[in-house]
Amino acid sequence: MKLNISNIRNLRIRNMKFYFDFDLTLHNPTDADMDIYTAGLIALKKVSVFYQGTLIGNAYSNTTEFSLPAGGYFTIRGIQIECLFLEIINKFATVGLDTDLTNYRVKIQIEALGQIFTIEQ
Repeated sequence: MKLNISNIRNLRIRNMKFYFDFDLTLHNPTDADMDIYTAGLIALKKVSVFYQGTLIGNAYSNTTEFSLPAGGYFTIRGIQIECLFLEIINKFATVGLDTDLTNYRVKIQIEALGQIFTIEQ
């Protein structure tokens, strides 16, 4: 499975914290279908976003149903990230949100039958 960040947007301040939204696209480059309808047995639990190698925020999810056919894509839209580091927040606040997707990397945690699996971009 491959991961890609897409459509970074909506930098904002709420309750004295900085947030932004993005979409995460999962890609199945194999010839095998990965159709997952899990009834909660497999769940996307955590998404961590890195900017130029520095962890800038996390999002938590309970997405438990998605379809990823052979060669196909699935996009989770509107993931909200709460920014963590003041120097990154200051950069975004003064020059705006960097939309160059090559500066970002994502790591996800998936829970399946009580075990956690980590997948990195």
